[in-house]
Parts: sequence; structure tokens; C-alpha cells
Amino acid sequence: MNHFAARHSLQDRLRIAIGPVVYDRMEVSASYQQACDLLQAWPGASGDTVWSCSGIGSRPGPSPQIDTGSLSPVVARSLDYIRKHFAEGVSIKEFCAQVNVNASYLGYLFKKETGMFFNHYPNECRMEKAMELLVHSGEKINDIALLAGFATTSHFITTFKKKTGLSPLKYRETYGGGKPESHREQAK
Repeated sequence: MNHFAARHSLQDRLRIAIGPVVYDRMEVSASYQQACDLLQAWPGASGDTVWSCSGIGSRPGPSPQIDTGSLSPVVARSLDYIRKHFAEGVSIKEFCAQVNVNASYLGYLFKKETGMFFNHYPNECRMEKAMELLVHSGEKINDIALLAGFATTSHFITTFKKKTGLSPLKYRETYGGGKPESHREQAK
């Protein structure tokens, strides 16, 4: 493996691990899992890196790769702020006014350190919350959209399907059944 790693870049190894184009869902999952295993074994990977493929093979969805160990204090604080307030609507200007930082500078730094734009991260958090609610609650789809911070149900459904390849209802049927254990026991 180390000989292989020395000869190929991470990007090359990822292409090799993913292999040929696959069309069956189970084949895609296995192919991605192979890629993830290869990435995890990469000698340059740090322990603080959150790999985006950590949940691949189980459920589709967002999990941005962010190296939490190398963030500047202002970016770490902005990530924390976004995680706490994503459902309320988060703007870079609003956050920057609170911490007295230039919005352009934070935008540049956020993109450089996280690999994504500031305004994309709240959407990732909304999607994660929506997936959690779909799997672990019996809430209606339109209630989940509101709880996750989406303005309208139709925008939620469109965004969700674009990110996961499944409608929220199909996602719930496939990965969660839609009711927590306590509700299932009460229904008996």
C-alpha cells in the first residue's frame, strides 16, 4: 500500500478505487466504500479530518469534509454559529457584524479552510437535520422542512432530491420507516 501511495496522488488513488462507472445502487455503494477504505489508509490523512465518505454505503447525504484541526479561530467560531442557527437563516454579514470581522475576508478564509462557501454550509446543516428527522421521527414532510429551516416544502423537496437522489418520503421509507421506536411500540 505504501509503495502504491508513493506513486499515486490522492486524486489518482480515488479514481482507481472508484473504478468503472456502475449503475446498480449496491455496486455504487461498494465502489464508494472501497474508495473510502483507500482514503482512510492514505498516509497523509490526519485524524482530525472528517471524511465525506464516512457514511457512504448506509445513507446518501451531505457530510462535507472539514479538517477541524487546522481551522482559524474565526472560521471555527463561524462553523459553531452556523450549526446553532442554521434553521433561523444565517448570513455572513450578520455574523461578521457580531464578531467585528470583514465579510469578504471571512468569506475568503472560510472557503480556503473548509472547501465550501459560507452560505453553503447552512444548507448542509439543514440537510443533515432533515435526514435525521426523516429517519428518527414521525413528523410530516412539511413540518420537517420548517424544522430544518427551509422556507417552503417544495424548495425542501427539490433540494433534498438533488442532494440525495431520493425524495424525502422515499428516503424515510428506505432508511428509517418514519417512526421512532417508542411510537412503534405504542402502535402495537
